[in-house]
Amino acid sequence: MKRGEIYPAKFPFGDVPGMKLRPVLLLSGELGTVPEVLVAYISSVVPAQLLSTDC
Repeated sequence: MKRGEIYPAKFPFGDVPGMKLRPVLLLSGELGTVPEVLVAYISSVVPAQLLSTDC
């Protein structure tokens, strides 16, 4: 896995049980002693009110 690439990842689907496969942008390499990574969720839905952290 390389930083800056897009990968599929399972995310909770709203307030209903289950997971949905969604694209994510890999922001970091492995972090810590447990192989975890930092990702940004990618969505085609633009909310009516953007947050200051949205890009």
